[in-house]
Amino acid sequence: MKEFLKDTKESIEQLYGSVICQKFPMYSTFWNKFIGGKAINGIPCSYGLVIPNSLKSKVQIDETYTEISHTHYTLFCHLAGAHFQLENLKSSLKITDDRKRYFEHWEYFDVFYMHLGIVMYQIYHLWGLVFLLEGVIVRDENGDFRDSRKSLKKFLREENKKLLDELESIDDEVKILRDNITHYMRTAFYPTRSGYAIPCKITKNMNWKECYKKPPYIETHFKTKSDLMHIESFLDKLHALLFKKFEDYLFKNKIKVDY
Repeated sequence: MKEFLKDTKESIEQLYGSVICQKFPMYSTFWNKFIGGKAINGIPCSYGLVIPNSLKSKVQIDETYTEISHTHYTLFCHLAGAHFQLENLKSSLKITDDRKRYFEHWEYFDVFYMHLGIVMYQIYHLWGLVFLLEGVIVRDENGDFRDSRKSLKKFLREENKKLLDELESIDDEVKILRDNITHYMRTAFYPTRSGYAIPCKITKNMNWKECYKKPPYIETHFKTKSDLMHIESFLDKLHALLFKKFEDYLFKNKIKVDY
């Protein structure tokens, strides 16, 4: 079995692995147990599965496992992207040209929340793949499955209501910040000595005039850092459940990981 921080051959994981695993160590745990593998001709690949011949859906299981590996990595890449944009956002505050500082700062802010939005999408997709293996959901004629969001919420409602509440809260906040600020409220900020601030509480469809009237404010570099740390801590708890669910599926079907 491989050890993520020591053995990954993938460059983005090498660059951001130690940073992301501070709040999201279950990424490493999941990788160690189920993905690992090695680089073949410079291309990282997963361990692979040893699937009993008695299972009629061997090809589907193997293809879904590969997609789980890819989705897990894509999730990591967008967390890394959020960290990168956060670094840029903080650095932009040192720019002396007001016009350039303003433009670059909000560019980094926009892309930061786009990454977080994609992170949430990848989480639903990852869980959907495990639900697909279990037969809880199926693919449509286009190969898509559309019930992963509903299935995850149903699972958490029965398994851990507190995590469901946290999931829905994060989902709403990321979407509101992405939509309200990045789509049509980009100039709705409160200037501070050190940068820019936005209301601590932004509601759906709040316009820019309302935004100015909603103290207290939080500076963007504090808000982005806080949101990223919160999401990674949440993902760590959610990943613990995903780990157990995938492990139980493999054990039940006598499927082994090919270490």
